[in-house]
Amino acid sequence: MSEDNPVRVVDAFVDELDRATLGFAGVMPAATGRPGYHPATLLKLYLYG
Repeated sequence: MSEDNPVRVVDAFVDELDRATLGFAGVMPAATGRPGYHPATLLKLYLYG
């Protein structure tokens, strides 16, 4: 990806959010079972898509 691609803005924005304070479930993965997709990754896909 180029340095001026808009996806970099979305990536930086989501990385700066405190997702636990915003009420996102699954920020801290459970000790059991297979881990799901990280909420930050899903939010990035949603915003960019």
